[in-house]
Amino acid sequence: MKSVKAMNEVYTEYAQALFSLGTEQGNERLYSEELAVIGTAFKENPEYKELLCSPAIGNDEKLKCIDEAFKGKVSLDVLNFLKLLTQKKRISKIESCIEEYGKLLNDYERTTVAKVKSAVSLSEEEKQRLTEKISRLTGKKVRLELSIDEELIGGIVIEVDGKILDGSIKQKLRDIKEVMDR
Repeated sequence: MKSVKAMNEVYTEYAQALFSLGTEQGNERLYSEELAVIGTAFKENPEYKELLCSPAIGNDEKLKCIDEAFKGKVSLDVLNFLKLLTQKKRISKIESCIEEYGKLLNDYERTTVAKVKSAVSLSEEEKQRLTEKISRLTGKKVRLELSIDEELIGGIVIEVDGKILDGSIKQKLRDIKEVMDR
């Protein structure tokens, strides 16, 4: 039985192969957008993924289903990527391949994703200042993923490149409590 690490490496290899093809053709961004469409389709229709994973359905039927769902909506390379994953019985991990592809694209474009939680919506000016500040800290272009967390009371929590910057009022209250408890 293959180890989890070995299995993850397999999906990384598939994503890297598609990414290499994309960069050769100057389509790395296009492929990312198409993979996002596919990811959304799989998320919204879990039964479709079940169908493609089912051993009761033959490969020819599965490939026909992929054509019906995505032909003309994604490039031929991405369509063939889906077919290859299906034929090799790896389609169950399409989300892992899409995620890995996104990481490869971010590295290639020197971009990082900053997940920002705030108590209230940020204004466009606040988003811009935050983007600039994180960009200076990381040396990369920054794409914000914003979410509201009403439990924060106020302030923001940022997760970027595996680090958490907690500037929330909730955290400041915890810090004050810790000092008082000493």
